[in-house]
Amino acid sequence: MLVTVNLSNAQRMYDGSGSQIGRVDGDRYYDGSGRQIGRFNAPRVYDGLGRQIGRIDGDRVYDGSGRQVGRIDGEKLYDGSGRQMGRLSGDKV
Repeated sequence: MLVTVNLSNAQRMYDGSGSQIGRVDGDRYYDGSGRQIGRFNAPRVYDGLGRQIGRIDGDRVYDGSGRQVGRIDGEKLYDGSGRQMGRLSGDKV
């Protein structure tokens, strides 16, 4: 299913090297081609096909199997090994 995105309202997503890889529009995530690849419905995270792939519970991030894969500490985002992998600023990562 192809879903179009109102690019004027969407936030851009970048990878670690600064290349744009997609957009976030409200609670929905899109790849660089405009295809919906996921959505967030607190506390659950879903892929583009509507399957639950994880959840966010307080400051902990879990995968679909219930294994903790990350942690949020203030404005910092950490992976499952404790390495900082990003920073949160409002609703932006």
